[in-house]
Amino acid sequence: MKDRIDNLVLLLQDGKPYQVGDLNFGMISKNILYVTGYTNYSDLNNLSKSKALEELSCIKNTFNDMVNYSEKLRTFIQGKKIKFNLAYNYGKGGFGICTEKDGKIEWIIRI
Repeated sequence: MKDRIDNLVLLLQDGKPYQVGDLNFGMISKNILYVTGYTNYSDLNNLSKSKALEELSCIKNTFNDMVNYSEKLRTFIQGKKIKFNLAYNYGKGGFGICTEKDGKIEWIIRI
């Protein structure tokens, strides 16, 4: 896992996206990192706002675990804003459900 996180930092420094585990990472700009995870729900009719927020929280917790594990990642994100995304993957593509940046939730789809 440490090698994957170290590779993540190197690729993000070059502006390239990368996946570690179930999370996708990339740079929106020099100072904004996105972290995207995917819902476990295959039928969005069963997804409520509270469940979506739980899944978004899980994405954030996983990212924070990675930051605590890796000094390189911890150093890299200093001074950067983090945008967390919960998305739906339908196989050939995907779309956003909600995002969180600076503690503010934005709903992309109506649930």
